[in-house]
Amino acid sequence: MKRSLLTKLLLGAASAIVLFIAYWFVLPPLNLRSPDFWSFLIFAVILVTVLFAGSAIFKSLKELPHEKGHFAFMKIKGAAGLGIKIVLGSIAAVVAVNLVAAIIGMPIFNAKGYYNLISVSDGNFAEDIAEIDMSAIPVVDRDTASRLGRRKLGEMKDLVSQFEITPDFTQINYNNSPYRVTTLTYGDVFKWLNNQSEGIPAYITVDMVTQEASLVRLEEGIKYSEGEYFYRNIHRYLRFNYPTKIFDELCFEIDDKGTPYWIAPCITYRIGIWSGKDIEGAVLVNAVTGEHEYLPLDKIPSWVDQVFISDLVVEQLN
Repeated sequence: MKRSLLTKLLLGAASAIVLFIAYWFVLPPLNLRSPDFWSFLIFAVILVTVLFAGSAIFKSLKELPHEKGHFAFMKIKGAAGLGIKIVLGSIAAVVAVNLVAAIIGMPIFNAKGYYNLISVSDGNFAEDIAEIDMSAIPVVDRDTASRLGRRKLGEMKDLVSQFEITPDFTQINYNNSPYRVTTLTYGDVFKWLNNQSEGIPAYITVDMVTQEASLVRLEEGIKYSEGEYFYRNIHRYLRFNYPTKIFDELCFEIDDKGTPYWIAPCITYRIGIWSGKDIEGAVLVNAVTGEHEYLPLDKIPSWVDQVFISDLVVEQLN
């Protein structure tokens, strides 16, 4: 009896450890309205079922050579059958939830809801859209910005051997001028080990009009980024501080003073279970200090540009 209890405790501990490791890397939101949560849930059910059913089968196999072999064989059959039923039942439940969610959220049943996802109002094009000076038209796309940024980093002999450029180059409005901005990242795990205590020392901006690339050095390095391997990884940092939030694409931006931030838009679903995708607010994380704050849409400061990604806006317009 004691051995059986100990086995169950060990299996429970092993399941918890494996699930924590999986959660550490996958980082699903603990939110019933997230499809990623349901995928992780079914993985957890399968893992626990396999461990406990496998333990029961292994224990019964050890009894096969003895006089209770017939009963051991029946136990094997019963454990395997129960495990298969639990796994198949879990998969069926998740499929059913997805099917129900898809039906509930169909546009044919929610035409008004989809219509109201975006506000439509009459306007005057000539009055609402200001004319732009032809000399101030942005001419730098992401690929061009990347080439200019790599060239600028190559000029910095103290950095080029330790850091690389991330390919994001977020388009922002910086002090009323169009810019693309991106952060540096560690060249590899060994360069991370050499530099992580000080953090990433700079980011790169590219003026989209003049095509001038600048490497902006920081008094204190960026400690929270996608290049970190443990808790300071920005995705992990966000998830552990906001376990139930469903995040959209993460963006790197700078405020009007040049302070680097990570902008994490927060998704909500206006229709059904997970239909009518919309943005309810965003989490702003200071990339240097790690200070963070969730802000609803009407409280987000004007310097933040990347809250609604273009694909979502086009989807709502359609």
